[in-house]
Amino acid sequence: MRSSAEPESPEEAERRAYPRARVVVSCDLEVEGKLHLGVLRDVSANGIFVEIDAPAPTPLPCGAEVEVWIRDFSAPPFWLRGRLVRDTEGRGVGVEIISAPEDFYWLLYALML
Repeated sequence: MRSSAEPESPEEAERRAYPRARVVVSCDLEVEGKLHLGVLRDVSANGIFVEIDAPAPTPLPCGAEVEVWIRDFSAPPFWLRGRLVRDTEGRGVGVEIISAPEDFYWLLYALML
């Protein structure tokens, strides 16, 4: 995972439960059996933001369970299970993490150092 040098503003960080790391990582997002190619743009211990390559013709359903397959080329791919909490209609989606492998939290820890 590559981290961006651009930190969150103090206002953004203050309203978040966990700090976020900005990244650029390829991923696949599966929602209701449909696959969407995307790019993971930021991560925290409880959520991620995925920029969707080709936006869905209709907004993705908030509350739907999703699977995200993360393909960081410096480590083996892994998946996260989550719940869609926000669709920015064309920009991407916010996902609350329901479950993730331990490797995800180790990578997140490394990004926060």
